[in-house]
Amino acid sequence: MLTHAHRMQWVAPVLTVALVAVIAGALLWLDAEPEYRRVQSADGVVTVEGLFPSGLLVTITEDKGASGSPWTAVMGSVYVIEPDDVLLPSPATVTFKTEQTNPAVAFFDTDQGLWVPLETIVDRVLMTASVQTNHFSHWALMAPSPLISEADRDALIHAALDAAPSNAHAYSVDLAYATVEGDFVLVEEGARADRCAENAVGRTQRVTTTTDRPATVYIKNEARSATLRAVIHWETGSPCPDLLQ
Repeated sequence: MLTHAHRMQWVAPVLTVALVAVIAGALLWLDAEPEYRRVQSADGVVTVEGLFPSGLLVTITEDKGASGSPWTAVMGSVYVIEPDDVLLPSPATVTFKTEQTNPAVAFFDTDQGLWVPLETIVDRVLMTASVQTNHFSHWALMAPSPLISEADRDALIHAALDAAPSNAHAYSVDLAYATVEGDFVLVEEGARADRCAENAVGRTQRVTTTTDRPATVYIKNEARSATLRAVIHWETGSPCPDLLQ
């Protein structure tokens, strides 16, 4: 027991010192004077530029495995911009060189398992497509958003809402599509949403469900067989009988 007591006497101060050191290191990193840098992929296709903390190493590599996959929504190669676990203090610009007339730059959201196109600025003189971001990930150029019939869209949403948890009191629906298995691309965020008139009582939890439905979509006026996906983010807690009425 005496040995245990003495051990606890020095363990606590060591843990405290270590915690202070970690916090101090993080603050020094965040307070480090940012510097403007421009990083380019080896093939010259992708460029990242902006103000980065002086100690941050930014790299761009082509994902050879992903680039070889038959992803019809992805145009060209897939690139990995790292580090992918850092939230940048100010937005950086990601630029692709491209000859496409109406591309969208997208990143892969690993949590949702789908590509997320961002608002893209296309310069037809310089032949570039650019977006602003405060984080890094897998990046690629996407084909233009497909045309989806209103009937297919509504049928998918209704089928997805039928799977509502019994204690749901709010939801938000995102729509995605894929023409190849695993190649889901976000088409519409917040396609439909609703919330109970009264706030939930007690503890709430966020639950996500997905519903798929086959459909025909049109990309550049070309009909393609596809899978539509509804991703529903539910807030669960106290029941709300009139939520889906």
